[in-house]
Amino acid sequence: MKRILSLAVVVVLLLALAVPVASAADTYPIRSDMSTIIVGLNSATISPVNPMALGASANIDYHCDSKMVSIVYDYETIVYNGVSYPRVRVARVSGYVPGTYTIEARLSGTTLALGSTTITVISSMATGGAATVTASNTNLATYGSTTQLYVPGDSIIACSVTPGDEGHFSVTNSGLVTSLVANGNYGYTDVNVYTASGKYGTIRIYAGTFPNNTAAAASPTINIGGTTQLYLLDGSTIVSASSSNTTVATVTANGLVTGRTNGTCQIYVMSQRSAGVVNITVGTGGTTTTGAASLLKSTIAVGESTYLVAGSDVIRTCVSSNPAVVSASTSNIGQVTGVAAGTALLTYTTYTGKTGSVTITVTGSSSGTNTNLPAPSQSFSTSVGKAKLLSYSNLSKVWTADPAIASVSITTSGSTTKARVLGLKAGSTTVYLESTSGTVKALTVNVEGGSLIGSTAKIASGDPDLRVIARKSASSSGSVLATLSNNVSVTIKGESGDYYQVTFKSSSKTYTGYVKKQYITF
Repeated sequence: MKRILSLAVVVVLLLALAVPVASAADTYPIRSDMSTIIVGLNSATISPVNPMALGASANIDYHCDSKMVSIVYDYETIVYNGVSYPRVRVARVSGYVPGTYTIEARLSGTTLALGSTTITVISSMATGGAATVTASNTNLATYGSTTQLYVPGDSIIACSVTPGDEGHFSVTNSGLVTSLVANGNYGYTDVNVYTASGKYGTIRIYAGTFPNNTAAAASPTINIGGTTQLYLLDGSTIVSASSSNTTVATVTANGLVTGRTNGTCQIYVMSQRSAGVVNITVGTGGTTTTGAASLLKSTIAVGESTYLVAGSDVIRTCVSSNPAVVSASTSNIGQVTGVAAGTALLTYTTYTGKTGSVTITVTGSSSGTNTNLPAPSQSFSTSVGKAKLLSYSNLSKVWTADPAIASVSITTSGSTTKARVLGLKAGSTTVYLESTSGTVKALTVNVEGGSLIGSTAKIASGDPDLRVIARKSASSSGSVLATLSNNVSVTIKGESGDYYQVTFKSSSKTYTGYVKKQYITF
């Protein structure tokens, strides 16, 4: 007992000695688990970075000069450098009025700030309109599993779960949702999402272990555009439903499933008293709808692009039967570009479930050279996995006659814009550079043999806020293995169609999965 008492006295003396230097800076830093909170919807937790440095939890007060925030004390176990500190005094901070506020940690009974942090409070009233929120996965099967939320073309700045669900789900300001649902239980929450442009949206995230053999479908296999009704075997009414892969199939709140593209997915359903999961397979082919979509131009030149349109409907998928003749964009669905002379069949689906195909013709000689385009004026060499940067005044567009041999893109550094050519496999192709005035220059690129296997690359989504999905198989319906941030290093292990097989590290562990080639940069 005397030993413990003596240690407490030493701690108090150390704190007393520390008081004079604390005023110069944040001597004992504190942190907030959320930099942005929403009026009336969520709160931030303020805690010391190093509880040992701040001393006994009873000696900490938290203070804000403004009365527009509420501070409520609580106690948590804080982990620092692998050591757990139980019952550390923390503050739950919520906001009444939008603004940015400074929260200070003070030695109890004094006005001396030991450390500080800031919190931004935003209004729960969105002024920029509705946001369309998507997720890498809307179903979190196990405790601790995560999913990343996205708002296309916008960045997420604040999120909150349904009030009362905080013990079962957590979400960061950037939209990373974590399941805290114990294995064996199940449920869902609606996540509120606010964006940098002032938009607001919600998305329903399910989590837990849904019972098997409690739900069924009128038909577990449907065509593209076909529908099937789900039901619970206990006769209760479905009030909420979610698809594990909305690209394959979508579902209404009462359990009506619509096939979108070929594949298999899981549909989770819930009533007021029961729940279940049903496997749905969308069969090959689907129901063809003649004339559902058409091309703006059915004949194009090499390097020229056109669009597949479907009236008031929207093109969901578009696949070229011969990518060496016509390439179909994977980032701008519906856009197709002539690669070499010939014809190809474009097969498509729409968001209303219609599917069909149209023929497109690319003009030019058998070598793929269009008479409207110049002959190559010079040539250069590269090798598989190596990139070259090409300069061209006022560069506005770049394309290649054979994207299977070399991929091309425009890269900007400061005020300088260049074409980046990456060798993909041994061979020769022509690269075209077009200026803003329409002047085109052609170059021959010779790609020397080699292999990308073993090469180191990085994730590049094209959007600083967009994460890239790594899947367990080379398919858009493959299970999500992880979501990878931009610039994460990966090693190429193989390739399968539009996917590279890659390895990457996370939390000192090595994982192997598949990432679309368009999101890999060397």
